[in-house]
Amino acid sequence: MRIAVLIKQVPNPDALAAVMSVDEAACRIKLPPGHPLVASPFDEQALEAALRIRDQLGTDVKITVITLGPESARTVIKQALALGADDGVHVLDPALDEADSHVTAHALAAAIRKLGAVDLVLAGRQAADWDAGVVGLGVAEILGLPAVSFASAIEAA
Repeated sequence: MRIAVLIKQVPNPDALAAVMSVDEAACRIKLPPGHPLVASPFDEQALEAALRIRDQLGTDVKITVITLGPESARTVIKQALALGADDGVHVLDPALDEADSHVTAHALAAAIRKLGAVDLVLAGRQAADWDAGVVGLGVAEILGLPAVSFASAIEAA
């Protein structure tokens, strides 16, 4: 079984409010240089679900984490590998750094297609930065896969 897990690097929510400011012209949150970035907690839950499936089914399950973002996003891949993921894919393209959810979903779907056959794609219910919750569903739509959102548990059958 091959599982792809989508994981996004976000500003550390525990330290965010005290250091952020708003760039009103660009309609974006500005963070000071060096602000800590972490994996979105909901995406960490998706990774945990993949690891539990592997625990249930045995070692014949391969888990690949996929992230899109700047060079600093490699950190979330390294963290996922340390937790037990088998490999990682980093979609690194400066043109995508400010991509909206639609473009992000297309880029991640293309990365999944390059992996070859996958049996399951897991994503957190939403990223902890913008809370839109549409990228995972968009990836499923683009790949022609069924989608379930807001699942509270998952088990291997």
